[in-house]
Amino acid sequence: MKWPLQQAKTYNNETEEHMGWTRVKFSRSAYLHFTRLSDQKFVEAHWLANQIRPLYENHDDLNHPFRVMDVGTGEGQFIAEILNKLGKLRKGKFHRFISATLIEPDRGFNPILEKLSLQLQSSISCEILINTSTLEAWLDRHMLERFDLILFSHVLYYFDSTTLEQVILKCLERLRPQGIICLIVCHTDSWLAEFRNHLVKMNPAHAIHPFITHNPVLELLSNKGISWHCSDVRSKLIYKGRLENKNASFQKEGVTIEEVLSFLVKVRASVIRKAISQPNFNQLFDPIRLYNRIELKDACIFIESAKSAGRTELGQWNAPSELKPEPVPYQTV
Repeated sequence: MKWPLQQAKTYNNETEEHMGWTRVKFSRSAYLHFTRLSDQKFVEAHWLANQIRPLYENHDDLNHPFRVMDVGTGEGQFIAEILNKLGKLRKGKFHRFISATLIEPDRGFNPILEKLSLQLQSSISCEILINTSTLEAWLDRHMLERFDLILFSHVLYYFDSTTLEQVILKCLERLRPQGIICLIVCHTDSWLAEFRNHLVKMNPAHAIHPFITHNPVLELLSNKGISWHCSDVRSKLIYKGRLENKNASFQKEGVTIEEVLSFLVKVRASVIRKAISQPNFNQLFDPIRLYNRIELKDACIFIESAKSAGRTELGQWNAPSELKPEPVPYQTV
């Protein structure tokens, strides 16, 4: 499907919102450039759709739709790929109806999501409900809502430990008997995690948030007695120019690779520029110079409903070996 890229230019300026826990800003422009220069959303969405396919196909309650909640939807690439893949599967002679609730507090994404919802509803049997409140507020207002699938794709970074624990416990209560929660975060052994550790040594003020990588998340779940399955998924970030060039930009759109990395590892762009200027940077992070790309390695953590824990048909969670898509080409806005 074609993405509504023409809407993105409105939000490619310096429209940034302050994230208090990191003392850095969420850059919508850096986010939009990242999604266009990476195959991450495609790889993770197609792999996840294959993993949850049995859950969707075995959904036998004909009186209710297959219900999905996506937290921190952004511009919607991730959830749209999943819904497209599931929505085209047949249950006998019929397509299963899907109801998707999108939680995205950043109202700047609204025009993109509204157009995307029209595209989805015209191509598959579904309804799209867009909410601009925070997840915590939404859960408190909708006590009776229940879901088959709840997605957290790269949004745990915006919760402190107390809030994250409360949110996960509340979401577990909102699962239907066969439902699952999927948490996707940066892998602890990834290049980005190694890079962030290097930056934190330079500036310890950026070490205050624990959920940048997956190990602290697993520790939190284990401490609360919550069972989980975990697998990893690899993708790429393709960029123009080399990191050592401070003026490197993505197709002259005014966003530098430093700003995109700042968005990914939650540190200030000035800290990244300082690291890049160090004489030993190329030796520490040689692949980025040699291959002109960054390999992204993420962890997918699955939590099953307490009423269905231990089932075998959804307990595989195998890492994808057969899915090797080409990098997403750059698209101008």
